[in-house]
Amino acid sequence: MSDAIPAGYQIIFCTWENDLNARATETWSGIQEPEDVRFLLAIAAHFTSQHHPRPGRGNEYLTADEMIEVVESTMARFPGISDDMRMLFDAERDECDGDDETLGERWYDLIADRILGYPEDQSYCDAPMFCRVFERASVYYFAQPVEDITEQFQ
Repeated sequence: MSDAIPAGYQIIFCTWENDLNARATETWSGIQEPEDVRFLLAIAAHFTSQHHPRPGRGNEYLTADEMIEVVESTMARFPGISDDMRMLFDAERDECDGDDETLGERWYDLIADRILGYPEDQSYCDAPMFCRVFERASVYYFAQPVEDITEQFQ
């Protein structure tokens, strides 16, 4: 048996694209610090629908500069994020050697991989950095790792 869910906070992000279709969830587990949870939720909040009470950039294509602005402005609002979280985003910056286009694309991939998901409708894949709509998130805390016991039921 292996640990399926590490100890710490878990965020389940619910997203969609176009007209509320292609719903999906992304799960980020093992977050150790509450400030990191707040930071990730703030990143996600940039991508609400244009029809949300606090309109965001969801269901839009972003440029590299716009993606950099999302991350940098959020990092500035949350100076207390953990070193691990900061390093996750800074590692992408370090590998880009000042190339903002590449940095924006790398941060898009990180956010799509862990928060928004990638577009499912191929028509949105024609241009880079289409951002799904962030609808809501659920946050859980696991004091101990949760074991995967699926084998016991097969």
